[in-house]
Amino acid sequence: MDTSFGPGLYYKHSGKFFAGGVLVAILVGLLVGLPGAWLYAWLIHWNPFIYIDVLASLAFGGIIGIVTESSLESHKCRSVPVAGLAALLVVLVAYYVSWAVWLHALLDIPSTALMLHPAAMWQAILVVNEHGAWNLRGSVVNGIPLWIAWGLEAICIVGTAVYTAVNSMQQASYCEGCDRFAKLSKGVCYTGVGKAPAIEEKAAFKSYLKGLKQRASELKPHLEVKDFSYVEQLGAVQPEAIAWYQFDLTSCPQCNMTNTLRVTQVQSKIEGKKIKSETTQSEVLRQLMLSSTEADALRKLGEKLLPTLPKLVAERAQAQKAAAAGKS
Repeated sequence: MDTSFGPGLYYKHSGKFFAGGVLVAILVGLLVGLPGAWLYAWLIHWNPFIYIDVLASLAFGGIIGIVTESSLESHKCRSVPVAGLAALLVVLVAYYVSWAVWLHALLDIPSTALMLHPAAMWQAILVVNEHGAWNLRGSVVNGIPLWIAWGLEAICIVGTAVYTAVNSMQQASYCEGCDRFAKLSKGVCYTGVGKAPAIEEKAAFKSYLKGLKQRASELKPHLEVKDFSYVEQLGAVQPEAIAWYQFDLTSCPQCNMTNTLRVTQVQSKIEGKKIKSETTQSEVLRQLMLSSTEADALRKLGEKLLPTLPKLVAERAQAQKAAAAGKS
């Protein structure tokens, strides 16, 4: 077993990083984040729809987190705290710039002057807060409600950037022996989660849905002792299935000695008596260590169960499109 795993069932990063690589990652994040700040500021200045502003703030933070963490990985950083701190630094700078650009758009004050004089920027913010920046249902939004709105915006942007970077680093696995990140293979195996009653059988169907969480908790200890015979007994995903397990395997492509497993329970969305092609996911476990023999056994099991899932989702999507076309 690769020494990067350390003791325990689950993989943990070694915490190693290179200061030069972190600096480059921060610079790369800023190269993306600063133009993004400019675009974000002008978008929220001209856009009248709140929900678009919310999506823009999530995208703004998310892109910064993804870019910064990806650059850290390319420089062989395997530290979750460093990923979070690097993303935090980048997003704070980018968010600061977005404020200067937005105030320039609103008050026609040079954005460079605002960026170079934080105290002047703060005074401009206080003025905007006093007089309001936009109307909502005919009323000017200012004072405490505006502070709350700005606070939520900051949480969305900064929180999304840090969460994205941290979560991405947590899901990565590094082979210390080969000095490289392992490669993710999604859906190496799919299994069923028991047969669901007909949706018309309301009581039984509701009971099945409530029991999905319990089924996942039952699967976890079997996986931790590498009891793949239990996994095999779950069977293949049936065409009428509304829930299934997806097994994603991260493996070192060079030595195949570093292997980690992530399992999610996937469930089709249900609206009334209709089963949608869209799905939701809940994580059963992540970063469970497997030996090369266990990883190969899981791949072979996936081939044996012959997952019908991709075909199933495609058929449901086509049926829904056909039904929609028929109504029109």
